[in-house]
Amino acid sequence: MTRRLIAVISLIILSLPIFAAGEMFDFYIPWDDSSSSATDLSFLVNRDIEAEGFMHATADGHLAINSGRIRLWGTNTTFSADFPDNSTAASVAKHFAKYGINIVRFHHMDMYAATNGIWSPADYDRTLDPGQLAKLDYFIYSLKQNGVYCDLNMLVSRPFNTLGELPSDLDLVTDWKVRAALGFFDPQLQQLQKDYARDLLTHVNPYTGKNYLNDPAVAFIEINNENGLIQAFMSDQLEALPPYYKAEFMGMWNAWLKAKYMTQAALISAWNVATTAVGPEKMTNTDFGTGTLGPWTLQVIAPAAGAALVTPDGAGTGFTNSARIDITTAEAANTWHIQFMQTGFPVDTTKAYTLTFWAKASTARQMNVNIMQTGSPWANLGFSNNVSLTTTWQQFTFITGVNANEANARVTFSSLAAATGSVWITGVSLKEGGTVGLYADEDLDNGSGTIRNFLHSGETIGRTAESRKDWFRFLTYTELNYWTTMRDYIKITLGAHALIFGTVVGCTTPNLAAIFDVIDTHSYWNHPSFPGTAWSSTDWYMNNSAMVNTMDGTTVGGDAMKRVLNKPHAVTEYNHASPNTYDADGFYFLATYGGLQDWDAVFSFDYGGGNGGWDVRKIENYFSVGQNPVKIGSFIPAAASFLRGDISPAAGQIVVAMSKEDEISKLLTAGAWSLVDATNMGVSQRESFVNRVAIAVEGRSIP
Repeated sequence: MTRRLIAVISLIILSLPIFAAGEMFDFYIPWDDSSSSATDLSFLVNRDIEAEGFMHATADGHLAINSGRIRLWGTNTTFSADFPDNSTAASVAKHFAKYGINIVRFHHMDMYAATNGIWSPADYDRTLDPGQLAKLDYFIYSLKQNGVYCDLNMLVSRPFNTLGELPSDLDLVTDWKVRAALGFFDPQLQQLQKDYARDLLTHVNPYTGKNYLNDPAVAFIEINNENGLIQAFMSDQLEALPPYYKAEFMGMWNAWLKAKYMTQAALISAWNVATTAVGPEKMTNTDFGTGTLGPWTLQVIAPAAGAALVTPDGAGTGFTNSARIDITTAEAANTWHIQFMQTGFPVDTTKAYTLTFWAKASTARQMNVNIMQTGSPWANLGFSNNVSLTTTWQQFTFITGVNANEANARVTFSSLAAATGSVWITGVSLKEGGTVGLYADEDLDNGSGTIRNFLHSGETIGRTAESRKDWFRFLTYTELNYWTTMRDYIKITLGAHALIFGTVVGCTTPNLAAIFDVIDTHSYWNHPSFPGTAWSSTDWYMNNSAMVNTMDGTTVGGDAMKRVLNKPHAVTEYNHASPNTYDADGFYFLATYGGLQDWDAVFSFDYGGGNGGWDVRKIENYFSVGQNPVKIGSFIPAAASFLRGDISPAAGQIVVAMSKEDEISKLLTAGAWSLVDATNMGVSQRESFVNRVAIAVEGRSIP
């Protein structure tokens, strides 16, 4: 522990009032504290931003200004906190500098009209409100005066109202995340994004005399927060598109296929489309007619709890018996902690498989069914589907291929720990045979094109591994067109000097992210979960565990797996959510491992100061740090450590190559928010505790 840190802690302790044992007292850090004291870090922040010139990326992948390398300790402001009045803005800017904050990410400006957002109430979603712009201008000016940079977000939660200009089918899309996903392929929504970028970035701030394209205080411009077309597909956001957008997307898909294959015959050959006669049963005791479960097994991992038994409740299915799984303790954070399975049969990539079963539940619910490896690494073999169960028996049939040969596969009914209740299953059958790859009416030779958009779940016919790779190639191609279009519009057409990034790795792939100046990631330890209504204030839960006791699945380890070689690395959202008992350690971890991994910018999410005001004197929500004494208090040692570079970068570095085709292959078994990173290429997160980790994307050599 340094002498300076000891002195800081001593001053804090000596300054506290004396209270009797057991007496409670308010403990908060004043929102406008900018006093000069031993805890003042403004000497690490204050700089002449104009003299330092535009921030840039160095050849070895770090951030720099005229005087040399710069590290950024940032925070986020959201909604109305992006638009404080002038007096508040001046105080907040000085307060930020004192606590080591040298960059602010302006987030969620685009969701609402004034006063919670940037839009004019008279022309919501099209025209920027002059009053809100004036507040934003003064806030950014005040930050600049104190050496604090800005990160401007172009698309976060914009509603994209039709306003008689857009297809009426857009009104059928109620989820703003899905509306944002449509912009990856729809030119009208892309144009609205360009219009917003133009209107905001060309606006001249009267306090600086510069527009935001030419102000060195604007360090970063972010195109699209936590969005990607591949990620949207993985999140089931493309499953039920309205007719206009479904047809538009399918037309693009068929045009891409036509350009690649030209004929139906070539497509059938490339996709390994196969029709084979249905063969013998691969499973045993499919209807539980033996009166026992074997060889079926129920896997239960505590704290989830449940049991399975055979019951004479198959009426209406053609079978007498069924297996009933009773879930008595749910574990919604790990729904796979109760699984019903049969193992021990081979599958291979040259065959089609027909899977059939009957199922019902005590109340309507979702259940996952998949084919996967029985042992480590327990990889999915190319089939995973969610089915909706009701209180009456339904028969489900899927025809599928597999993406790898496996001598010991299993059929698994999973996600059973999602909720309490009972699930009945019978008539489970897996046989070789069926048509896999194309529906009967899908014909590339048809002039209009009839190859359907692929679905992430709900496909009754199986798609082959090669056809699914083509689907991901098409998504990658389309997403890349979007990223390059928006990047070039901002960088070349408008002439922005800021460093640009698209979205976070995890919502896009490393090779796609690498076309930008900066690589970004987000992570949260024990993020709250909402089993019923999203972002409910009453129906939520979180795991109460300490990351310091965890070796695998850490936030810092996950972020380390996403760094791209020779690109500046940022973590623009980070937190250990409250009210976790162990949330005080979050920013010590961020600073320490940020230094060890040699990252360039780290941000807390978020600061607070929105509708509740800046002087709330309480912990406002899961993430706010400004009035959380253990979090904002931790900024003093954590920010000082990171900004000064007190933690030396790890001497060792592990670099793995990841080509574009590597990404396509790994996407076959990826998850919606994790996609692909160094872990897919065999690197353990534990390596990040002792070594720097990086990905050499296509075209980059490993040093």
